[in-house]
Amino acid sequence: MRSAFYALPGIVASHARLAADIRGDRQSSKFRLNKWMGTSGAFTFPGHYTEWEDVYLLTPNTELNIQSGKVRRIGPAPITEQLSPAQAAEKLLPLLQNQLRALAKKSPLLVSLTAGLDSRVTMALCKPLIDRVEFFTYARPYLATAQSSQADMDVAKDLVHGFGLSHTELTIESADVDSDLANVFVQNCDRAHGRVLSATYRKELPADRVHVRSNLYEIGRSFYRGTGNKDLPELDAQRMANILVRRSKADAQPEVVEAFQEWMDTSAWVEIEGYDSYDLYYWEHRMAAWLNSVMIESDVAHDTYTVINSRSILRLFLSVSRENRANASVFDHLVKLAWPEVFDLPVNGKIRTVPEI
Repeated sequence: MRSAFYALPGIVASHARLAADIRGDRQSSKFRLNKWMGTSGAFTFPGHYTEWEDVYLLTPNTELNIQSGKVRRIGPAPITEQLSPAQAAEKLLPLLQNQLRALAKKSPLLVSLTAGLDSRVTMALCKPLIDRVEFFTYARPYLATAQSSQADMDVAKDLVHGFGLSHTELTIESADVDSDLANVFVQNCDRAHGRVLSATYRKELPADRVHVRSNLYEIGRSFYRGTGNKDLPELDAQRMANILVRRSKADAQPEVVEAFQEWMDTSAWVEIEGYDSYDLYYWEHRMAAWLNSVMIESDVAHDTYTVINSRSILRLFLSVSRENRANASVFDHLVKLAWPEVFDLPVNGKIRTVPEI
């Protein structure tokens, strides 16, 4: 999810604004103008568009030829064998834990601890090196959603007490950010996610640590079909656009549909054997086009790492049946293998059943 942004000819950069500046012609794209994102309810730009005219996002499973400027699809590899959740978990566990072990050799790790499933799975994966992990939890009592972050804090305290974790509590009293740092955020990326969080991490947490984020797990959980494993219409540019602007309760405007069709053509979007097209859309657009701004924002505090940011690992998560993806069965089996006791405490308010293996 570390994105590359490109502008032709031959410009590739880590930040969209940087690519525009190197190009020497920083003009706002049509989706930056007129506060489109705010009025549409979208969480990111459509397709491969960015804030800047003629600067594009290189999305997952594609590669860019810098000389020719051509983009071609390179993945993911087809899924030709469906696995049981237990089989997938057995293959995944060493791939995930070996990364954490290698990272922890260099410095202790920082891992967020919440009431949710994703952070609980990461906690379980950390068991073999638990003395090299500093967990942290934040609460923002000034927000209307303060109850949710307080629930995270309450569960985190129970986990810390029950398992003897090293843990830091961060209570953030306001959304104010130092003006100099705020200017850095604006220069790095137009879109704000949680700038006060990154500012707090920078101030309150050790700087020489790698922040292991519990992101991307939802790619393996049929995000758009939900726990009910609901049937959905065929996925095309119109449907992609409507998903992006769904909070506006109206069909996407034609230019949004055109942007998605342009991206589908550029990325050679095609149905791939063994994959649900909605899972690929979540992977290649929702995560890629949204999460990169979160990563860029947190760069002011720590280097960031995500253990499942790999085509081969995501392929294993997606190699189980649609029903098992919707039920998060692979995640349950990972916890069963790694540290089943972490499910003794509720996940999002409910006790998860540890599966039999």
